[in-house]
Amino acid sequence: MNPELTVLNRLLASHDWYYNYSDDHSVYARGRDHASSIRSELDRLKVLGFEAEATDLYKKYVRS
Repeated sequence: MNPELTVLNRLLASHDWYYNYSDDHSVYARGRDHASSIRSELDRLKVLGFEAEATDLYKKYVRS
């Protein structure tokens, strides 16, 4: 894996993909903030020219 994608991979692996279903506001807020961090990292990688690789990695973790 490209070293530039390491942070994104770590963020995606540790993300609570079901945070938006929580009744606990603190769980929801933590998940929302974590999702924001993921979006920021995706934007950073896009600027660096790693958009395709970052998108592919993101798609591996997205749960339907």
